[in-house]
Amino acid sequence: MPKDLIQRAREFAALADKTTPGPWYIMGYALRQRSSGYRIAGFDLPPDVEEGDLIAAAPDMAQLLAEMADEAERTRKALRILADAADPFLADQSQATDERVALVQPVTVKEAEELNAACREAREVLDEAGDA
Repeated sequence: MPKDLIQRAREFAALADKTTPGPWYIMGYALRQRSSGYRIAGFDLPPDVEEGDLIAAAPDMAQLLAEMADEAERTRKALRILADAADPFLADQSQATDERVALVQPVTVKEAEELNAACREAREVLDEAGDA
């Protein structure tokens, strides 16, 4: 997810944080808070069912966007760590006569441990997302 989309999701979440807490519902000409019945806003005409459902879902959607932004940032960080740890293992094929031996050597134990740790972190992110 590009950084500008993550920023926009955070902006929507910040807007929702400034409003009456959800969940909301539409009753006639009014947008109301479900827990208290408090009238949040009124309409000149009652919205169509689909429009009303969308308006009422706004706080939940903003929260979901914030959670998705958190997950996107976490995934981006895990991938960056993995990519950085894998750099010493990149193969330069430009001078290789046999592609099986083109791996840049030697790699240190520390570099291998960093790659293993980064792979574990990436695996955890995937496991938690159900992508294992």
